[in-house]
Amino acid sequence: MSCKQKYSMNDKNIITWTIKPKTTPFVLRNCNKCKNKKEFYCSELFRMNANKQKIDVWLIYKYNQCNSTWNLTIFSRINPVDIDKSLFNRMSRNDKETAWKYAFDMETHRSNQAEALYNVDYVAEGENIDSLKNLSQEIFINIESPYSFNLRLDKLLKDKLIVSRKKLLEMIENGYIYTIPEVNIRKHKIKEKQIKLTITNDALKMMNSTLVFENK
Repeated sequence: MSCKQKYSMNDKNIITWTIKPKTTPFVLRNCNKCKNKKEFYCSELFRMNANKQKIDVWLIYKYNQCNSTWNLTIFSRINPVDIDKSLFNRMSRNDKETAWKYAFDMETHRSNQAEALYNVDYVAEGENIDSLKNLSQEIFINIESPYSFNLRLDKLLKDKLIVSRKKLLEMIENGYIYTIPEVNIRKHKIKEKQIKLTITNDALKMMNSTLVFENK
């Protein structure tokens, strides 16, 4: 029987991990006051400037050592009616969730030629599989992330499953851990969408045998 055969799911063997960054990415910019590159943080504040029938919208970044600022362009010389009304209202009141959306948006950074540092600390909220390791069936994990950043899937698994990298790679290579749709777990980075992961019973056995060996 193929290790990638579909198995029935139930509430007992499905868990969800939600990835939540602790901060937004810094942007590396030349500071006019310091005369070299510094890490600017997202202030979570928008700046709007209207000129006749056009409007510019920026997300403000700051360097806290000298109070220098830099503006990340969100909209340039655009008619306000062309901006979604709900989005416009959120930017007008400096909505934090909207600011974070643009602070993590790689396309916005590219269009601004901004050097964003996506290696941010995070928390992975959701049930650990410790209480499920003795199940005689697979465990299905939904991994959800509201943002894209430089978190590799194998690092997340190593931390959440509490296994060595060597043991994790062995399970991946044997097909005991896999994703749907299939991705290269060793290289895949968490993106702004959901990914489904299967931990097979063979993988659970390997993790349990490791725990038994460590507790001797």
